[in-house]
Amino acid sequence: MDIEVSKNFDTLNSNFKDKRGIILEGGSRSGKTYAIIQFLSIYLLQNQGITITIGRETLTDIKDTILPDMFEIFQTLGISSRDDYKWNKSEKHISFNGNLIRYIGVNDNPNKTHGLRQNIFWLNEIMPIDKFTFDQLEQRTTDFWILDYNPKSTVHWAYSVADLREDVLLFKSTVLDNPFVPDEVRKKILGYEPTERNTILGTADEFMWKVYGMGERADAENKIFKKYEYFDEAPTEYDYKFYGLDFGYANDPNACVETIISGNNIYITEILYEKGLLNGEIAEKIKPIIKDEIIFCDSAEPKSIADLRLNYDVQAVPAKKGAGTIIEGIKRIKSFKIHLNKKSVNLHNEFQNYSYIEKAGKLIPQDKNNHCFIGSTLIKTNKGARQIKDLKEGEMVLTRNGYKPILKKFNNGKKLVNKYTIVCGTRSFSLTCTPNHKIKTNKGWICISELTTGHKVLMVRPTIYTIIQTTLVRLTKGFIGLFGNFTTEK
Repeated sequence: MDIEVSKNFDTLNSNFKDKRGIILEGGSRSGKTYAIIQFLSIYLLQNQGITITIGRETLTDIKDTILPDMFEIFQTLGISSRDDYKWNKSEKHISFNGNLIRYIGVNDNPNKTHGLRQNIFWLNEIMPIDKFTFDQLEQRTTDFWILDYNPKSTVHWAYSVADLREDVLLFKSTVLDNPFVPDEVRKKILGYEPTERNTILGTADEFMWKVYGMGERADAENKIFKKYEYFDEAPTEYDYKFYGLDFGYANDPNACVETIISGNNIYITEILYEKGLLNGEIAEKIKPIIKDEIIFCDSAEPKSIADLRLNYDVQAVPAKKGAGTIIEGIKRIKSFKIHLNKKSVNLHNEFQNYSYIEKAGKLIPQDKNNHCFIGSTLIKTNKGARQIKDLKEGEMVLTRNGYKPILKKFNNGKKLVNKYTIVCGTRSFSLTCTPNHKIKTNKGWICISELTTGHKVLMVRPTIYTIIQTTLVRLTKGFIGLFGNFTTEK
């Protein structure tokens, strides 16, 4: 059967036997995804006993982007009409010709992703996917792998893999390399080019043109930390040295850094960046480095801090937080000349991707992994109570200032949650959420895990209730709830 293919397909087909990995880097609609699906589909028709793992940040992304193209190609190649073709929606498997394709949201369930074994893996649009996930997949892959992305930053772990490894081929493409893209789509992308005509028309956008038009590595204008340098060895003489620890688990990494201040210079080194660790495992990894030094920890996890101190001899103390501490912290760091350790790859990515988002006409630091509810939490809307997972941007939800539209909704994958019951006089209510979900009180916003008897909580209507009892129910070990949050107008 004759099919039309692009340069991306030719690159894959000509080099997969000689390379451990192939990376397709390029602009929007350059045909990367479509070419990869074509190549893998034909490969499976020509071979048997192959397992392929296809991953993207979330399963929703795969359903919205990869699967429609895949089913179209399967139909063109006659795969979906084969007698042995099976699509198991519940297991997220597709099989034919004695082969298996499984598709996963790598950040939905990181621990499951890290244990998979396959002949081939493909990670689509990898910018939000961390290096640890890539390493876990590669060490369990026997044949070869494929990555693709739009290079919407100047620093990413994939660039080191692409530029430095001799067993990896990097191929760059743009929309001009894809003869099959619709004319209107091509015109839209070419409209980003900062020409005089496009500027007059109001379509010119330098960042969009560099990344999505030319497929070049570039930084967005809303990036928070734009200036920093790299260092090999930290200074041995300095004014201050201290350590910080941010707790994570399934969806977020446990992150520990060493910070050195010398004059107007700040030197930051990544000590730990890993998901799925218990407190004892965290202590085992950081103790040889921090020794008996004090380490400032995420105050939203008081039990973990106490556990590290009492059971693992780590000098853990809670970091003081209050209203505006994130903004003030950013300003404080920016007041220094920033230096990042060259070997701290994950730290580079965090600095590179930390950006502002617009909320109610103001730019605020983006924190997609903030405190959240599980997806089944009921939210009162102007049309009745609805589960948070079903809400959409633009819908009206009840706030302390009346019904306001949802400006942005975040689906942050899965994370360990607890059920909290708060008793206020004759009233009580329960919430299933992350321990750092904030509750409005008479003393400001306080993490739900830190609420105690005597705190006064503010309800939607301007009514204040005094807490007389709080109860925590730790959900069954291993229970992980799908969760998310949203922002509204003030």
